[in-house]
Amino acid sequence: MTVDPDVERIISSFHSAGKPLALCCIAPILAAKVLGSSGPTLTLGNSGSEEDWPYQGAIEAAKSFGANMELKGVEEVCVDADNKIVTTPAFMYNGKFHEIKDGVGAMVSELLKMV
Repeated sequence: MTVDPDVERIISSFHSAGKPLALCCIAPILAAKVLGSSGPTLTLGNSGSEEDWPYQGAIEAAKSFGANMELKGVEEVCVDADNKIVTTPAFMYNGKFHEIKDGVGAMVSELLKMV
């Protein structure tokens, strides 16, 4: 997997400057790839039914890049205070829109605590 150079530069610059990042859906895989050597703790959702979690294979991919992965439900967030990264599964879960919104809202709330 390759990351667009501008995206890689921005993620690296934010991390180096100690600025918080919030990433949802498949976006945490970018932090795994770019910041894998820092061992970020992220979520891309959960494992289980392919019907509920159709993209769960991304969890193993993120691990292979050096990320520590936490299994989380759609309404939950993963907070890596050391690396200032907040993640939530969002549309990695095949759920109802209000479930996705609840998780993204919780992610934003946790991000705002870091600023």
